[in-house]
Amino acid sequence: MGNGIYVIDADGAGGAAPQSVFCDQTTDGGGWTLVGSTQTATLNDQASAWYPDLVTLAPTQGNAGIWTGLRPLGERFDVRFTCRAAVGAAADPFDVDLSFYDTPWYTEFTTGTDAESCFSELNGLQDDSPVPARRDNLGNRFRRRSDAYSAGYLEGEDSCSDAGDFTVDFDNRGMDGDQSDGTDWGEDDSQRKCGASGLASGQWFVWARERPRVAVVGLNQTVATVLRDSGILADQLAYDAALPGKLTHENYDTIVIGRYSLNWANMTQDLKEALDVFGRDGGNIVTEWDGASIFMSVYDQTFRYRNGAPQQLGWFGGRVGAGGTRGANTAITPTQPNDPLFAGVPNPIRAGSATEFFFTLADVGGVEFPVTLETETMATFPGNGSAEFPAGDLSAIERGRYCGGHMIFAPFDWHDGPNNAGFGALIANLVDVANGPPPADLEEACNAPTRSTQMLCGASGRSVFEFGLSSRLVNSCVPNDSVQVMWVTRAGAAQINAAQAQAYLNNGGIIVGEFSISDELYNTIFAGNVVQGARLGSCQDNVMPQVQFTGSDGFWQDNQFESPGNLSGCGHDLSAFPNLVRLGGWTPESTQIAYRDQGKGRVWFVEADWQDNAAAMSQASKGLMHYMATHAAGGNSVRGATFAGVRQNQNINQYLQRGFRPCLRTPYNTGNVDLEAIQEACHGDVLMMACREVGSNILNVAAIGSRAEVFEDTGETDIPNPHNGVGWYYSASESWGFAPGGQAITRNSCDTTSPGNNDRICWHTGPATLNSGWRCGSNTNLNSALWERVVLDRFGDVPVDQQVIIR
Repeated sequence: MGNGIYVIDADGAGGAAPQSVFCDQTTDGGGWTLVGSTQTATLNDQASAWYPDLVTLAPTQGNAGIWTGLRPLGERFDVRFTCRAAVGAAADPFDVDLSFYDTPWYTEFTTGTDAESCFSELNGLQDDSPVPARRDNLGNRFRRRSDAYSAGYLEGEDSCSDAGDFTVDFDNRGMDGDQSDGTDWGEDDSQRKCGASGLASGQWFVWARERPRVAVVGLNQTVATVLRDSGILADQLAYDAALPGKLTHENYDTIVIGRYSLNWANMTQDLKEALDVFGRDGGNIVTEWDGASIFMSVYDQTFRYRNGAPQQLGWFGGRVGAGGTRGANTAITPTQPNDPLFAGVPNPIRAGSATEFFFTLADVGGVEFPVTLETETMATFPGNGSAEFPAGDLSAIERGRYCGGHMIFAPFDWHDGPNNAGFGALIANLVDVANGPPPADLEEACNAPTRSTQMLCGASGRSVFEFGLSSRLVNSCVPNDSVQVMWVTRAGAAQINAAQAQAYLNNGGIIVGEFSISDELYNTIFAGNVVQGARLGSCQDNVMPQVQFTGSDGFWQDNQFESPGNLSGCGHDLSAFPNLVRLGGWTPESTQIAYRDQGKGRVWFVEADWQDNAAAMSQASKGLMHYMATHAAGGNSVRGATFAGVRQNQNINQYLQRGFRPCLRTPYNTGNVDLEAIQEACHGDVLMMACREVGSNILNVAAIGSRAEVFEDTGETDIPNPHNGVGWYYSASESWGFAPGGQAITRNSCDTTSPGNNDRICWHTGPATLNSGWRCGSNTNLNSALWERVVLDRFGDVPVDQQVIIR
């Protein structure tokens, strides 16, 4: 379908006479209906009957109001404003073209008279704070809902009854804003404007696009047809390189997703990030068959497609398993048959080959690993007592709430027969119900943002990957909620925008500075007036200070202090900056590194020339950089943060909440556990090796390392592999364990050194199996069902090796 005149029957029931209107099917995704059109006189925010100029982009007269014809379609619409600064022909380009997404504006505009239709009056502090996401279609600029106007609000009119006001712009404020920025539309204090103010004439247009819109991904065309036949605006999308850019909350309200585990290459990192942002923006998700797997936290051992499976998004704390056949026409029984989800649906549901293959969704573990699915069971199917499908009622449909969005997981193969009479209205209901708000009493599972990128603002001669973050790197100075850390070097400081930086920090972002720019960062972010301090140091790149301050701070609790001698970094003294937490300096009187919290985030002031790439930069300094990149306000670690060295008496729940998931749990008296199977199960980038008493949430001893280092074969020697402050050893025929970094081990076949120390783990191995015994800290000769060996794994950042100072 192209641009042109279409006949609109908005209520679909003949309640109002169909009308001809102009529709734009190409700009910003298409689907735009012209609802306001005028020449010379500007429009008002008031209701109007249909008028002839709505069929053309070359209006012939002044028209005051907005056509009410789309009101039956809902309460929220996308609204678009276009104009020409002079009278033009229908094919002439616009001078301003702005889209605003998911707004109540069209409904407000068409309420009644100008006085009855209120639009962002009183400094925008009514319905439109924060303002909607928006796009400048001519300038190809986009702002998310979290991106406030520079004034903090949009003001559309001074008061509801002011007929001389009706205006928007892209990014300052509308009324009384910058009327020369090229994006102003409408009328401000009776002054006509279209990219400029005080026009004698021009043409102004308002467009509306109904919501919701649904993306159907990984399913056959029949699914999209079923949805369209039910009155749902559904687009069929393919797994391709362009898909992530399409799956935005500005384009779609709901994504229906399935069929990717047969080809895991479809689930790219870019697609995962797009889904994650979509969910955090409050978008809705409906899944088919394997579709739920990426949103859970754990792949069960029974999961059919574990090989090559990517890290899960972890929106919900459950595990996904199975994926095999339960038999055609398996009965699905609603647990809440009166819910709108099951209106017009048979009970039980049987649909031949479309209710045959199932994935299972369940909690992770029991009291030992209290990670719950956090969803509501809406329907079940019977298990058959197999490993895949344990006896009892198993979940067939789950409903959840994530960041306000409505999640409906239906992990069976309904794609195989969406028109099967055994479904009745189920397929359309899944999407139609998801398009509405989730039940108010449904548990909110929204957690801290998964920050999947790091950002370099400026340039760096040293690769920031040396600091241990494996997340992808983007070059920009405009951070968003997907950015874990923004590295700011001397070449980028001038590009920092105060409002953008503050919004990023308030929501948990991290900024790490560099040599000679701390004063710029401080004054920009904290509205300060500090001046640059005296220059000190030897310019050898190390961020480790000569003198340690604030030893009780978590920074020094988690990192070893090591004087860099004459190899310190150089920079400018921070001592005169107010409200900083000073961590170290070149002298007792100076300050080289410090931090200040903003909201949930933190700015790390680092006066060291770390980006020069001098060879003298130590592993200890790199460890400090890793810590700064993973710790925000209050020292709270972002998901994926790790610690160095050996720790004792750790609560397992704090690590489960950071993305670690159990991949091995076996009592000390269990033997003949295949080591290859353990490595296959524990396939995350990072492993935690720990031990505890069965039933306890407290890990007696624990250490973290990259998977490659933990499983590095050290043979039967007493020479451990040093990594992340820990001495690791592994052999398929001797033993597997660790000791504190720099300390000796004596393997016979397990490490018997200093059995009174509570900082070592050793487990017997061989041949090619994990066998029973032997130590958990100072508890040795263990061969009991009362003690348990535990390994957790997590995908993401790998710990940076830190040199351990023996004191």
